[in-house]
Amino acid sequence: MKILGQGHTGVVVADTPHTVKKFYVSKPYAAEEQASLAFLGEMQDQGFSIGCTIPKLVEVVGKGEWTIRDKVYTYSNRMERVPGTCAHLSVASFTEKQIKVLGQALGAIGFAMHSQSKAYIAIYKSRFGEEDNPLLVHIVKDKVAQILREETDQSITERVKAASDYLQKRCRSLVAENTLSHLDFTLSNTQIDDNTQVMGIVDWGGFGLTHPSLSLYQLAIYPIWPHFKQQYQQQGATIREDIVYAAAAIHLAWTPIICRELGISLEKEGPLESFDAMYERFEAQL
Repeated sequence: MKILGQGHTGVVVADTPHTVKKFYVSKPYAAEEQASLAFLGEMQDQGFSIGCTIPKLVEVVGKGEWTIRDKVYTYSNRMERVPGTCAHLSVASFTEKQIKVLGQALGAIGFAMHSQSKAYIAIYKSRFGEEDNPLLVHIVKDKVAQILREETDQSITERVKAASDYLQKRCRSLVAENTLSHLDFTLSNTQIDDNTQVMGIVDWGGFGLTHPSLSLYQLAIYPIWPHFKQQYQQQGATIREDIVYAAAAIHLAWTPIICRELGISLEKEGPLESFDAMYERFEAQL
């Protein structure tokens, strides 16, 4: 089976020309994804749309295993396959025009996602309860904890700790602004065609409540960010750049660590912003 995408919790493989299979290293991750996708499907049936494809759940499996690099993954779901290629793999070779086109398209998609999903918050809470901002928990519990455990540069760990403390205080005080969002909104989950047209956003297993600006942090590390930001704000939305840049700096400090863990070359990660530059952006917002 051809691996289309691999993270630290799951793997996506080619199944048929129209479907993909998803495997998770932990059964609870699979169960959470199935619940999220079922709710998202209900939203789509009621008219929720972001202007590009949101892949649908074709089949829930929940059995069968696959071992990759000594990790055992459980077969979870078969999903609709979105055509095109991963934007993350192509952005390094983009022209300025292509970067602008992609940034503007994602700005419109992000705005549609955050504005339209507000209508479903009450139903979501009645179904899943009041979550403790799962994206914030993931950044602080998973990414920050791993950085503090494995990073040897004290100047980086001190700044990551400061950014983490800032996020926890601000995001928990802004819960009234939370909306439903794709919690891994990144170029790695963006499928595009040869003309940089966005075909779809994939990997909606992490779909839940968070501050809208927090969900944008993985886009801020790419050259598309100024164009995304302009398009998103032109439609009437506000971006809390202090939140975006604090989370983005943490992500950039974590990236080389997880790349080593997964055996991925950092050089293939594309034209990412540097940790130092991103942290300077964060400090400029204080």
